[in-house]
Amino acid sequence: MGEALDLQDFQYEERGPEYTLTAKLPNPATRSDMDAMLAKFLKERMGVRYHFEKRSMRAEFLTVVDRELLKKLPGSSDAVPLADVVNGAGRHARWQAFVERQTIRGPDDQERLECKNINFRLLAEMLQLYYRLPIVDDTGTSTRFNLTLVARWDPAEPGAARNFADIKRILSEYGIAIQSRNGLVDFLVIETVGAERDFIN
Repeated sequence: MGEALDLQDFQYEERGPEYTLTAKLPNPATRSDMDAMLAKFLKERMGVRYHFEKRSMRAEFLTVVDRELLKKLPGSSDAVPLADVVNGAGRHARWQAFVERQTIRGPDDQERLECKNINFRLLAEMLQLYYRLPIVDDTGTSTRFNLTLVARWDPAEPGAARNFADIKRILSEYGIAIQSRNGLVDFLVIETVGAERDFIN
């Protein structure tokens, strides 16, 4: 639902009834096609009404602090993929279409992240997953770029990377600061959902 409504980031609680939605889509279908179908279903069939409001949130904000250094960021000459096509089955985060991952075995397990044709919004989504921190894109730019990063896994916390300071240093070379602060973030607030009898077949 969060992706269908084009939210940059979202949190949710699993409570209440679960629903399985089935639909026919043209082949091939892009993520945009699926998002549009789901958004329409939520609004027209399930009667979901919502609004956005600014709320204060403590997070790590990607911020441009030097526009001259930003010009040194390796630009991408690749065409922008159509709405981040879903590859294969199952859940597919949007940033995955722009990142090639390679495990580097050794005494300290690492993962090489080849970011190609990515933007800061997608980069923030990726970093949030790897470092388990709330990370928000506050750069105000949709620039596409190529960048190689390395995530080092934390043996004390499986599935989480621990070298966030290295990421901050690399981005600072291109005029991007990661600032820990309180900032206003768009939150989606659900107002109402229609009665089940109106949308369950």
